[in-house]
Amino acid sequence: MPPTSFSASQRKHELVSGLFKEILEIFREWDLCQESPSLFLVYAHNNPSVGQADAEVPQNLIQWLSSLRFHLYSDRTANGNNALEFQNTLVNTAKADDILSSQLCLLPNHPGSVDKVILCGSEVLGRYIETSYYQRYYQSLQSAYQVASKRFDGFDSIKIVIREVVNHNLKEREFHHVLTELAFLQIRYKYKQVNHGIIPVLLNGTPQQCFPAFIVNSTTIRIIEPSWRVPGIWNGKETYQDQGLHIGFFKLLKRLLVNQERRIQVIEEEVYIQALRKNYSEVLEPQAFSVYMKGTYLKALDKLVEDNVSTLRQFGLGTSSKSILQREQNGMLQTAQILDTMLAQTQIESLIEVKVNALKRELKSDLQSEIHLLKSFIDSKLEAMQKVQSSLEIKLDSKLELILASLNKNF
Repeated sequence: MPPTSFSASQRKHELVSGLFKEILEIFREWDLCQESPSLFLVYAHNNPSVGQADAEVPQNLIQWLSSLRFHLYSDRTANGNNALEFQNTLVNTAKADDILSSQLCLLPNHPGSVDKVILCGSEVLGRYIETSYYQRYYQSLQSAYQVASKRFDGFDSIKIVIREVVNHNLKEREFHHVLTELAFLQIRYKYKQVNHGIIPVLLNGTPQQCFPAFIVNSTTIRIIEPSWRVPGIWNGKETYQDQGLHIGFFKLLKRLLVNQERRIQVIEEEVYIQALRKNYSEVLEPQAFSVYMKGTYLKALDKLVEDNVSTLRQFGLGTSSKSILQREQNGMLQTAQILDTMLAQTQIESLIEVKVNALKRELKSDLQSEIHLLKSFIDSKLEAMQKVQSSLEIKLDSKLELILASLNKNF
């Protein structure tokens, strides 16, 4: 909890940060990503001499996605996407091989080709793309890929020729590992077309400045949420640290987890946004804010249950499996409707279980608080009694001393 010496504004920022962490824990508890797509996140690391990269944002995305148990791949090297040492030593080649091994899953015919790619556009990335070096490097990789693909002898031959091109470029001053990823994405786009699975996330600048042409010129939906990353005023309202990033992350989750879109939306609107509105209107102490957040969460669960009940009512069904199976046997429902109703029923049962567990935790927390208060009360009473007892003992000892002194005088 933030120290009491914090200003009201600082305390609000801390509460919003804590709120977002609580929501991530909710999603983790729901196991939203049980059937999530495999992901690769592409971004340029900070390089102030070139431009603005905002690499902290994708690093946050990696942390949050990993906490939700996504199958996530990325370039996590210590030196980021900067080139390795210019000398092409055996050690550097080994490091590059490790990086390349993970990058190869971006290619379309890799046995473990990832389902989705999050491409984080930035000024730095855009300026790398504009260089003549990148164009030459891409052409070399593309040519090697095409030649090896025509041999029809498996992916190993592709891997060998790609490695040769990458290792040949390690000593180049303009080499960055992110350029390999961009080239692989361009190859992926060329072969997969509308099924490329690339989700662009704009970190700064404009799409034209920060993304490769095949993304800018495509009909791909772009998640653009560059505002609100720092505290300020937006549309006349106070905004908090990383608020825009949180909202952008909710958008990203809804793109990645289409089947869970409604759940994510309700938690975003009924818990996150509502808590922000509460935060605008008054300065709550952390404990009061936590109580408010728990209340909105329980209301959100009720709303999700009602959504699924409405789905069942739409087809005139009860919530029992027997009712659904009877309708299926009678041919009164189409297959899609049967699946929808069964899914709704399963989600109702799941949400009820989640709510019961939430109520149990809240009850346990309340009981622990009550026990703590009662223990504190008893301890304070015992302490007071001990003080009284000590005082009485002192007084008694004093009186006994006086009596003994008086007796000694008389005798």
